[in-house]
Amino acid sequence: MAFVACAAAAVCVAAGPQASSLDLSAEARAQIVRAHNAWRARVGVRPVRWSADLAAGAERWAVNLARHGCKLSHSSDDAGENLFWAGPLRATGREPAVNPLTPAKVVDSWGAESRFYSHARNSCAQGKKCGHYVQIVWSRTTEVGCGASICRDLGQVWVCRYRPAVVEGKRPY
Repeated sequence: MAFVACAAAAVCVAAGPQASSLDLSAEARAQIVRAHNAWRARVGVRPVRWSADLAAGAERWAVNLARHGCKLSHSSDDAGENLFWAGPLRATGREPAVNPLTPAKVVDSWGAESRFYSHARNSCAQGKKCGHYVQIVWSRTTEVGCGASICRDLGQVWVCRYRPAVVEGKRPY
């Protein structure tokens, strides 16, 4: 049995026993770009624009991850890549449901890593992660494209790709 779930009127999905791709509407794509550019503006780097070809690759990878139990692993693509996973909503006496995330919440979860990044040291705080944030604000990045998929258990995986990618050891801005 399949059903349709929509989040913030920007993302709709037909979900059922098989993994399925989220349909990122024009509004969802705009939210993604706006959220990235808000983080980039905080550090004074140029905005990014949407890339349909990066998005197509990101969507294919998201579907692949969903088909394999939503275990996060990076692709071998040359583009930069951020991954996000969210479990389904679960409540006693109710069927599991797709978590109604907005694209901005996904991007902002990566951007929130900024609190762990030290520009002076160009590193993350000890024991913390900040690579997703660094990719978002990488000054040389000009394009972003994202895709998402619903897992069999109604969790979800999001993939955003960036061109050009971060160069390890270099300052992002």
